[in-house]
Amino acid sequence: MSGGHQRITSAVQVQEAVRTLNREIWIQRRGIGVRRSPQRPTLERGGCRALCSDLRPPMTNTSHAAEGHGSLLMLALLALIVGAAAGLVGAIFRLTLEQADRLRDALIAWAQGEKVAGFLIVVMTCAAAAFIAAWLVRRNRRDVLF
Repeated sequence: MSGGHQRITSAVQVQEAVRTLNREIWIQRRGIGVRRSPQRPTLERGGCRALCSDLRPPMTNTSHAAEGHGSLLMLALLALIVGAAAGLVGAIFRLTLEQADRLRDALIAWAQGEKVAGFLIVVMTCAAAAFIAAWLVRRNRRDVLF
């Protein structure tokens, strides 16, 4: 012990110190007087920061203040590029859905003229699509129960 502070060497001691400090903060905010022993950590003497300094790595400044507005400009440009790419992917997806809709309409129109064979082809196409969808779900989610 040096200067009234105890060395903390375990996680349990850290938890106890934090609980003690939280209790003291609660008491201080409500104006309740508490008699403190000289060995208990208090906020006035550094609290957990003084007790836990050997458990935490030193903080380093990771901001790039020297770059200034250059990094903000780069962020704005990257945001524009990412937004444009997302819009392009969305537009291509929409066009693909519209093309699939036209293909489905053409298949159904063709099947109406083919009587039984057309009906069976439409049913088999729907069954194949359902099978592929179920296979994709099973492949990508292991917790599905079918």
